[in-house]
Amino acid sequence: MKLSEQFQEEIKILKGLKGKALIQHLFQYYKWRILAILLCFVILLSAVVNAIVKKDYVLSGMLLNYTEDVSGDRLSELTSDFLAAYEINEKENTIEFITSLSYLTDDPQFATDTYMAVENLTARITGKMLDFVVCDINSMENLAYSEFFVDLSTVLTKEQMEAYEPYFRYMDMAFVEKIKEIVDSENYDVEIEIPDSAKPEEMEKPIPVFIDISGSGYCDAIYPNEKDTVVLAIALNAPHEDMMQDFIDFLMEHKQK
Repeated sequence: MKLSEQFQEEIKILKGLKGKALIQHLFQYYKWRILAILLCFVILLSAVVNAIVKKDYVLSGMLLNYTEDVSGDRLSELTSDFLAAYEINEKENTIEFITSLSYLTDDPQFATDTYMAVENLTARITGKMLDFVVCDINSMENLAYSEFFVDLSTVLTKEQMEAYEPYFRYMDMAFVEKIKEIVDSENYDVEIEIPDSAKPEEMEKPIPVFIDISGSGYCDAIYPNEKDTVVLAIALNAPHEDMMQDFIDFLMEHKQK
């Protein structure tokens, strides 16, 4: 039977069916086509909705070792308060907080999680999709020597550098050079000790890469353990460096005296 004849025959069948019988016939013989059409409709509707309600990220931050014990409401509160303080439209803008990654170098049980965190961090920094990272100082000291973070003096103003100098933590660029020498020589039996970020006077080439936000009134929103020293670093290739100046001011203005 030709295609045109099949079509005419199907029309006759459909005309002879009504109500429940018609629905059953359509679903039995055309269910995959119907489902495909519905799927396309859902995808199209989702794209339209996202285009309408999607907000722009004024900042994107990675909160390593974040736990669900911390209320997400506090992150929303932090976002709302920051946007309001700088008169940024909250209906069109927001802050992205990435909270699903862990970096725990001292615990072999989390080796895979730590690897995934580094891979994600690398991808986001390379793609210029990350502005800052927050975590405890011990974890951040390890990450610093992978050169993920900028020298704060290249982003912050002179006034900010002077005001926040007591809260800075440092890395030693001479130690970076030492690590590169070890890698080039492939002599991995050498024992190395990461310099204490709180003692720049003991470093050869110290640069400020972290700022201690432990006493900030919003610290509980972005890191769960009050016993740890919590620091913030600005990511290499951060797309919103100017906004980071404001964000750091905001956190430090709410730092407990």
